[in-house]
Amino acid sequence: MNPIKAMEVFVAVVKHQGLTAAAAELNLSNVMVGKYIAALEAQVATELIQRTTRQIRVTEAGWLFYESAQTAINAVNEAYLQLEALHTAPKGSLKISAPMTLGSELLAPLMAQFMQRYPDIQIELQLSNHVEDLMAEGCDCVLRIGPLKDDYGLIAKKIMDYHMVICAAPDYLAQHGRPSTPADLHSHRLLVHATWNQQFNWLFTNHDQAWPQQWHLKSNDGQVLRQAALAGIGITMQPRFLLQHDLEAGILVPLLPEHTPSPHPVHLLYLPNKYKLPRLQAFVSFIQRALKPTSGL
Repeated sequence: MNPIKAMEVFVAVVKHQGLTAAAAELNLSNVMVGKYIAALEAQVATELIQRTTRQIRVTEAGWLFYESAQTAINAVNEAYLQLEALHTAPKGSLKISAPMTLGSELLAPLMAQFMQRYPDIQIELQLSNHVEDLMAEGCDCVLRIGPLKDDYGLIAKKIMDYHMVICAAPDYLAQHGRPSTPADLHSHRLLVHATWNQQFNWLFTNHDQAWPQQWHLKSNDGQVLRQAALAGIGITMQPRFLLQHDLEAGILVPLLPEHTPSPHPVHLLYLPNKYKLPRLQAFVSFIQRALKPTSGL
């Protein structure tokens, strides 16, 4: 039995509180996971997990071993990272997480350029509007919009500002009129983002008045809201980089520019030990250079 592999399996079972989820994470069968646990318990001559047909219970000895096993696995991974960092040419895989609109509209086109420059690097790009935990999700780096909270121990590099624009199609404004103050929005059809929380509420610059709660269309995809605005369905607020070409073409008209919410910072975050990897160093440097000219978008 490979003792490191057995500890990895044990840690996964405890983390997921079950064999099935651990097996899926490690690409093993449930039977093989059970064999690893049984072999580990036989080797240490101690019951670590009590199993029933529906759940598991970690014993007191199991919890003690869990902490030590995590430390050992981290030490082994760190040793491999140090060896990999000796390679001069960046290679290997990068797992990156980013918000949906930022990732699909701004980051995805840059991935092609990055991979052309570094053909030996494989990218796994996951788009989600949920805040990802680097450790739990196994990400090498994540992009986050807004002030950083509870990100102790992570390295954060600011890469751009996330500027918003309020806008509508000319046809909509011709039919419903043009708002001149934030209060006027109460009488308009609003197209709002479903996943924005208080941090991304429509708090207008130099005003205590937030975006009205009523809405005509709600979606978790910025492109859905953009298409609805282009069709003359209502007024939306989306990142300027998503709407830039529409605004320049005049098919969307900016509204309330003096009241537009203040821009949010965008940070690239990663674990300190990960930056030893040439592939991550290459990605961080590339993104910083590529997005710096768009800081005003």
